[in-house]
Amino acid sequence: MYYRLTRVNFDPSKYDAMLANMNSTNDQFRGISGCVSVLAIRTAEDQAIAIAQYESKEAAEAAQEQVSAILGGMAEYMTDAPLIRQGDVIWDAFA
Repeated sequence: MYYRLTRVNFDPSKYDAMLANMNSTNDQFRGISGCVSVLAIRTAEDQAIAIAQYESKEAAEAAQEQVSAILGGMAEYMTDAPLIRQGDVIWDAFA
């Protein structure tokens, strides 16, 4: 499995609108080939981390144009550029 983690800082006064926007993208994400799951965790009043799981690095790379198009509407909620990290799973306590 391959993961992409994206940390975003957002305007907390726009949280409800941001969440509504995110919920409106569910079917689009489900339609991405090789994408296993996508979730977001609110880690602070003004910060969240999105975790996308892909079948492989190749699937993640192939999906990036589609993901960028889906997430294009998120810019209005962000207060700075997202921090993106990605990589292969190197350990799984449940494997």
